[in-house]
Amino acid sequence: MGYASALRAAGADVIDFKEIGSYQGTWGAIVDFQGQRSLVTGYYGSCSVCDAYQAQFGYDSPAIQDEDGKYYSNWYKDQEITKEEYDAILEKARQELIDFGMSYLRYPMTKDDVVKRIEYYDKNDTGEWSFDSEERELYDWAITFFN
Repeated sequence: MGYASALRAAGADVIDFKEIGSYQGTWGAIVDFQGQRSLVTGYYGSCSVCDAYQAQFGYDSPAIQDEDGKYYSNWYKDQEITKEEYDAILEKARQELIDFGMSYLRYPMTKDDVVKRIEYYDKNDTGEWSFDSEERELYDWAITFFN
């Protein structure tokens, strides 16, 4: 699970995915969505305070089915639920994942947008490391996916 899975759930074909940074940084995904190839970007972090995906979905499944076929509302198995409740929880989580993915797909970057960002960094490169240099790395990677 993660950002790429949310983009897929929303209907995008994720061609490639890249993270720039270490415990926090920028991510980019080359996607084909609604007949257009584009770059979609966002930011990630190492905890639910600084990472939108972790804040929304955490690390665990919203409900589980154990090896005996019983359904539970969480991994601790402290609350057994019905199959109908289990299905409803998973459907709600699936829709939330779709909505989350769509929030990134609403404003994709076209090839022209990526080229303009590269040109901007060419004109304003200080030669020193900065967050801009990480972002430039993402655009240099992304441009290779456009014909």
